[in-house]
Amino acid sequence: MSFSEFWVGPLADFFNTSLIHNSVVFIDIYSIVHFITGFLLMFLIFKIFKKVRIKFFILFLVVILWEVFELAVIATGSSFFRLDSKLNALWDLIIGMMGGYLYWHLKEKRK
Repeated sequence: MSFSEFWVGPLADFFNTSLIHNSVVFIDIYSIVHFITGFLLMFLIFKIFKKVRIKFFILFLVVILWEVFELAVIATGSSFFRLDSKLNALWDLIIGMMGGYLYWHLKEKRK
């Protein structure tokens, strides 16, 4: 089994396991990845930019661009990503921003 077969098979099934799913909230195991990614992206953004307001805007922009990238890859016919619902994409964005907010909060608390 190649990595791509593993990625779109059992591993993808695991990461796409819903933890909370109703008409308002969609959280799956991938949400943990989005949270950690938001945290790490904010770490990098803090290293590059000085103004706090622009940091959150940049994180927001990167997270949105990632969701657009996922859709573009899906549109090419690739099975590397699975098509997300609008609710899932929205929560990916929210959770990624929460990870960035946690980094910012911890950083500010140290001062």
